[in-house]
Formats: sequence, C-alpha cells, structure tokens
Amino acid sequence: MSAIFGRKKQGMKPAATGLELQTASNAVPVPIVWGRGRLAPNIIWYNNFKSRKVKVGGGKGGPSQKQWEYSVSLILGICEGPINDVNNVWKDLYYKEAGNSFKSANSAVELLGSYSQTPWSYVTTNFPDEALSYRGIAYLGLPNYDLGTSPSMPQHSFEVNGLLYNTAVGGTEPDADPADLIWDFLTNENYGTPYLQSAISQSTLFSTVNATTTGDNTYQTYCRAMGFGLSPELTDTEEASKILERWLMLTNTAPVWSGNQLKFMPYGDETVSANGVVYVPEVTVRYNLTVDDFIWSEGEDPVTYVRGDVQDAKNAFYVEVMDRDDEYSLKPVGAKDQASIEEYGKRQNVDVKAHEIKTIGMGLTIAHLLVQRSAFVRNKYRFKLPQNFILLEAMDVVTLTVEGLGLDAYRVRITVVEENDDGELEIEAEDFPEGLGSTGNYLTQTSGGAPLNFNQAPGDTEAPIIFEPDGVLTNGVPQVWMGVTGLGAYWGGCEVWLSTDNTNY
Repeated sequence: MSAIFGRKKQGMKPAATGLELQTASNAVPVPIVWGRGRLAPNIIWYNNFKSRKVKVGGGKGGPSQKQWEYSVSLILGICEGPINDVNNVWKDLYYKEAGNSFKSANSAVELLGSYSQTPWSYVTTNFPDEALSYRGIAYLGLPNYDLGTSPSMPQHSFEVNGLLYNTAVGGTEPDADPADLIWDFLTNENYGTPYLQSAISQSTLFSTVNATTTGDNTYQTYCRAMGFGLSPELTDTEEASKILERWLMLTNTAPVWSGNQLKFMPYGDETVSANGVVYVPEVTVRYNLTVDDFIWSEGEDPVTYVRGDVQDAKNAFYVEVMDRDDEYSLKPVGAKDQASIEEYGKRQNVDVKAHEIKTIGMGLTIAHLLVQRSAFVRNKYRFKLPQNFILLEAMDVVTLTVEGLGLDAYRVRITVVEENDDGELEIEAEDFPEGLGSTGNYLTQTSGGAPLNFNQAPGDTEAPIIFEPDGVLTNGVPQVWMGVTGLGAYWGGCEVWLSTDNTNY
C-alpha cells in the first residue's frame, strides 16, 4: 500500500509577495447605474498585503500539511454616486449573499459616493499619504479581506440600488422612472450637460397636473400608465444620442426636434388608464390634405408613394432582457404576428439588446409593440406643402385625399418635416393604422430556482475504507478501491451496491 499512497515529501512553495491582478487600468470609465442593476467593481486601491503559514489536515491521526493563506486591504470602486445601497453580492459568479451580510462578515465600509464624502478612515489612519476621498464614486472598503489560499482577487459583482432607485410606477419597481432618467442623464451637473435644460421640452417629458384626473399625453404619463421602468448600467463609452435613441425605442416613443426644443412623443395611440394616471394620445387630425394643398408640377404625382418590401417587414421580434428574478441572466423575450407569418413566412429581426429592461413582462410588451410597427407600418409617403402649413411637425396626423393613388381621407402620421431653400415644406409620412401603437399586458411566470453555492467548503471526511475488490469486478486486473464519505452536510453521497454474480447485491 505504501507503494501506492506513499509520495516524496515536498517543501512549501514560496509565499506570494503581492496581490495578483489580471488587468490594471487607470482609464476605465466610472459606470453609472439607475434603478437596480448588477455590475462588477474595479479595484481602485489596495495595500497591506499579508501572507501567513497555516496547518491543515491532521484530523483523526491523519497527516497534516502547511500552506499559505493571504489577506489584503482594498477599495472596490462600484459606480457613480450617490447610490442608495448595495443589495446583493455575487462571489466568483455563483455564490449570492445579501449585501449587508457580506459587509458585516468582511468588516466592509460602504461609502455611497456623495460629492462631499471624506477618505475612508482606515486608509487615513494606516496609509495617510494614500488617503483620497473618491468623491462622487460609490465604493466598498475592505480591511484585511481574506483571500484564502490564492493571492488573487475573487470575481465579484454587486447588485446596486442606484440613482433614481424605485421611482418607476406600475409593476417595475425598483426601476427608475424613464422620464426622470432621461432628464438626469441629459442635465445632471456631474455627468450630464446642464445647459441642455432649455433645449428639452419639459411639457412633453413630464406629467401635468391633469395626469391623475382627465389625463394628458406626456411621456411620463405614458410610461407610468404602461408600467414602464428602466435600470440601465452604463459601463462603456457610448454616444449619448445612441443611448437616448435606444431608451426611447424601448419605451415606444419618438424624439422630435421642434424649433429649438427636443420633444418626446409616444407612439401610443389609445387611451390607457392604469397605475393612478390616464394617458390620452394626441391623434387629432391636423389637416385634411387634398391635391389643392400640395405643391406639384404638371406630369408629376402630388404624393409619392413607396410601398415597403414584405421582406423587410419583420413579423417575429426578440428582445434580449436581463431577468432580475433569475440572477440578471440574459433572456430572449419574443413576440410574433402569426397571421403575417402564415401569409409571408417568418421574417425574424436581429435580436434587440434591451439590457435596460430587467423584467420579462416589460420585455414582452416592447416585443409586441415592435413587431406590430414592423409588420404593419410599411408604406411611406412624400409630398410638399407651402409655408402656411409651417406648424406641422413630426408625429402629427393628417389625411391624404389623392384620387390617382386611391387615397380618400387616408390617415398618415408625419415622420419628417424639412424646409428647403424655397421655403417649401418637404414632408415624409407613414401609415397610421390606429391601435398598433398599443398592446395588452401579458402575464408572465417568474423564474424559479435558487442558485447553488459552488464555493462552499465541503469539510473533512470520515476515515476512508480501502480494499482490494474481487477480480470478478475488475476483469482480473489488480486494483485498489477506496470509499470516502464526508462528515458535513455539504458532501454529496450515494449508496454503493456490489454483486459478484449479477443476482445478489
């Protein structure tokens, strides 16, 4: 047996002399989190790396060994502050722990990222030359953090109750209210552009006093009535216009420049009364246009009509959301128009990345709204009007009567208004089949299951049973078998049955 289990005694390898980091950068953008989201931290300071020699094993007369264990003091930068709290913590991707438990177990100090915060007292006392305030950055300070037997830092991620946490209304708590989110994103004095305030149409962005009574058509009222809420985590550099465009697309709304102001015009075209507010769409026909109103020349058509190719009319949409109820896993949420599929075949879109959406229900609603617009709003119309129609703007509804095109008081929605050098208004419009800008609320099932902690130490074992099995079990090949069982509840187990005749066990 000694030939099998004996081994040459080896000395301990040298202790590590510092924390091992896979990457290091001083040019990483500080993330911004609204609502509640999950993101990985960045090590922005560490010191006091220590190694200690410990003895392991030796239970029940067994041999003992020595190994190195490590600790370090560090600051984990999380995101732009001030945040509300750290809700949950994941370690090495698998193990989930409540934020307060994690902080208590590791004597962690949480600084929420105010713009008046002072340096962490631990650093001030022990390393005064390195004490910085990190104002505007939310972080966790971990004194003497136990690294175990590895000198490298485990992979962590934090669930953060961030800016505008729990301001959404209508089933998407703890998300951020989309209207407040857009205003903060564009005008915050620390990470936005405050001088943009005058360029934003607050009358179309925020609810009016009528929202809870007779209703209004503002963006905030629409989002509240529909139960929309967003929780974006901006972790990489990206054009602000692209971010805003994506958020408005995900909340079924068009941005409209009118004069020197940016307006927010929802595509919702039916009254929605829910969550304490009433959204009343603005679908009044502005003008009934006929051939006498258009600017056109003899031999030309007063209205140019472009029919969309059915190949471009996607009738199956998938939106990729981050499911908060399932550890923020990425999930495709789909919607399709079965009638269009049966007539033209399935035309599926490229998945829409909607990681700002953290609930399956909202993802499903958005997928239905997107597929409805794509499948049925296909035709485009172009025409010119004189200056007396200068008050027309994008998202206005007009009717077209053109006998040659078979249009009789046909309703369209304006998408583009441009004034050319002659003062003429060049206008583009699209079909306006009323009802496609709205959809019902679909019930969804919450993801089940609890995550397993694959990092849990299994503990010691009972004394193993070592024996030589009968040659019948090994086809005559000499072998040594070992049976091992654990002392604690974290060991798996089974019952082992043996037979020498395939009948009796």
